[in-house]
Amino acid sequence: MHYLIQNGKRVCAIKLKTRTGRLTTRSKRSESFPKTIGFWSPMRPMPDQSYHIKLRGAGVVSLNIRAVYGPLAGGGYHVDAELASPENP
Repeated sequence: MHYLIQNGKRVCAIKLKTRTGRLTTRSKRSESFPKTIGFWSPMRPMPDQSYHIKLRGAGVVSLNIRAVYGPLAGGGYHVDAELASPENP
């Protein structure tokens, strides 16, 4: 699972919908993350607050929320975000 994190605590599980671009962690490592993502969240994240995302098997990355759409018909929200430099998990 992928998780939305705030202040070091899991806020909720999320489901990734879209991924674009690549962001590498370090020049000598082959790890990379998507640069921008779209995901579904059961709660509404506020763009002015600091969030991180835990990507399954990859670690924790700072998240800059660009847009939040919803609530959707089935409940939850669609979020478009940009990822910053990865940190240690």
